[in-house]
Amino acid sequence: AVRIVLGDGAKFSADDAASVKKIVDKCKEYGMVAIIEVHDATGSDDINDLVKAANFFANMASVLKGTEHYVIINIANEWHNSSSAANWRDGYKKAIPVIRKAGLRHCIMVDAGGYGQNASTIHTYGKDVLAADPENNILFSIHMYGSAGNTNKIASNIDGVINQDLALCIGEFGWFHSDGDVDEDKILSYCKEKNVGWLAWSWYGNGSPVEYLDVVKDPSANPVLSSYSNLSIKNWNNTKTWKGSSNWGKIITDAWKAEAKKATLNECPATSYNEKISEESPNVYIDKNSELNFFLTDDTDVTVTDICGRVILKDKLKKGIHNTNVSQWHSGLYLAIVDGIVFKIIKK
Repeated sequence: AVRIVLGDGAKFSADDAASVKKIVDKCKEYGMVAIIEVHDATGSDDINDLVKAANFFANMASVLKGTEHYVIINIANEWHNSSSAANWRDGYKKAIPVIRKAGLRHCIMVDAGGYGQNASTIHTYGKDVLAADPENNILFSIHMYGSAGNTNKIASNIDGVINQDLALCIGEFGWFHSDGDVDEDKILSYCKEKNVGWLAWSWYGNGSPVEYLDVVKDPSANPVLSSYSNLSIKNWNNTKTWKGSSNWGKIITDAWKAEAKKATLNECPATSYNEKISEESPNVYIDKNSELNFFLTDDTDVTVTDICGRVILKDKLKKGIHNTNVSQWHSGLYLAIVDGIVFKIIKK
């Protein structure tokens, strides 16, 4: 996936629909999921700024409809600074319906409060925000710098979300920042252990004085990987300073090569119990009796995961119709992989 910065006109120039479509189409061509976000509301505690960002996407419904399988809408980068966690909750409870009322069914990414680093906003009110989405399709994001990404906080920040069966990614992190050192090695290893996705900030273009966050040194097709040395580092609580170095570009690209997979696009059909079952291709759906049904045209392996990637069911089934009761499953989005096809199924 690639996260793409856009402007809604409040602070930065507004991107038009044609430009957004061009970017999304290019990502699809490269087999990448596009995460599109509005940057204007960064650090704002004003709910109106968040709703404005939501309206930016709602007004692009004509070009975004039909891209649900390869676009994630990250409503606003790091909206919320120092106001209450309840304000963070209330803001998203107003913003999410704006996007849904426009007919957009995309996965919506929601950044944590406190410039993305206050994971407790999700820990406390994540389920309330999820409940505000009629699609039940929310991916929460924590940004990990000196506050959220120090050694002592990484595991608890992540566990506090996924232990509530809420979907999570680390939407940004660096190797250090103005608020202190970051344990990037632990972020990568713990995300791998817990099957949590991550995005490093950022590829290229950070201005002074944060150029040290660039993964590469130039925007060419074959860029030089960034490395940094002899930079003044402090720990997250400002009790210790030292000179630090990092092969930041190599660390991130090596992790990508080890973990990243090319996205399967346009092969994630939503199903429900009242849809007609194809007689020529496999199908998967959950019916009104909470029965998970497989219609298989051949013997095949089937796997069902939750949105965090945890395997819920795995079996080899014979050709024909199979069903199993899933009434004990948590409500939410699941992915069923059958014969190479990914089906999006929703447990209500």
